[in-house]
Amino acid sequence: MNADLVFNQEDAMQRVDNDRELYAELITMFFGEWPTSVANLEEACRRQAASEVEHIAHSMKSALGNLGAMRSYRMAIKIEMAAKSSNITEATASLEQLKTEVEEFRQLIVKFCGG
Repeated sequence: MNADLVFNQEDAMQRVDNDRELYAELITMFFGEWPTSVANLEEACRRQAASEVEHIAHSMKSALGNLGAMRSYRMAIKIEMAAKSSNITEATASLEQLKTEVEEFRQLIVKFCGG
């Protein structure tokens, strides 16, 4: 798995047995849930709820890894680990970077999924 890639197409396609239609459905689901997930994560950071931040980041990490969003995946790990260490300041700062990475991924994936 190449963690430097915004989108690891090869890994993502292997995870769905090269079923681009299934992958497109997963992308639609992910981005449909993304605004709520981010809002929940921001709120948990505001409340300094480290275990909640860790849980949300863990879920995001899993989804991003499965989609091949490698830089976003790595950033979600950083948030999860910061929360595990109760470092909400670092988690909050990393959340801004995660949002940037996911937006970059979104722009690439629109081209990949054809629209």
